[in-house]
Amino acid sequence: IDPLVPTLETALGFVPAVLLVQGYALAFLTMQRERGEALAEQRATVDALTACVNRRAFEDRVRSELAYGVRTNRPCALLLVDVDDFKQVNDRYGHAAGDAALAHIARLLVRHLRPEDVIGRLGGDEFMVLAEQAQVIVCSVHQEALVPPLAEPLLPPPSLLV
Repeated sequence: IDPLVPTLETALGFVPAVLLVQGYALAFLTMQRERGEALAEQRATVDALTACVNRRAFEDRVRSELAYGVRTNRPCALLLVDVDDFKQVNDRYGHAAGDAALAHIARLLVRHLRPEDVIGRLGGDEFMVLAEQAQVIVCSVHQEALVPPLAEPLLPPPSLLV
C-alpha cells in the first residue's frame, strides 16, 4: 500500500468537511444575492439626493393607498411642496448648492411630518406628501407646521458665501 495514495476510508473522511465548506459558500452567496437585491430595490425606489421615495415608487404607493382607502372608507391626503424660484438657486450658487438645498428641504419635511407620512420627490424642486389616514384638519396642521421652516432662506446671503 502506497502511503501517498489515499484509501477509500481516508477519502470518505473528507466528505463532511467538503460538504460543510460548500454549505458555507452557498449561504454566503445567498446572502450576497439578497444584499444585492435589496440595494437594487433601494436604488430603484429611493431618490439618492434626498433619500425620499422617487416619483415612480411614490405613484405606486399613492395608487395602492387610494385603492385601500376606497375599500376601507379610509381618507388620505396629498400635499404638494413646490419650491418657488428654485432655478435661481442653481443659477446663482451652482448645482452643488441646489442639491444641498433640496436635501435640506427633504430633512425639514421629515422633521415636521408624521413618521407614517410618505414623502416623495417628484422631480426637480417638487415634493409630494402622502398623508395616510388623514382628515382635512391633519393636512391643515401639516401645512401650518411646514410653512415657517420652508419659508426660511435656503442659503446664506451671498456676502457670507466664501
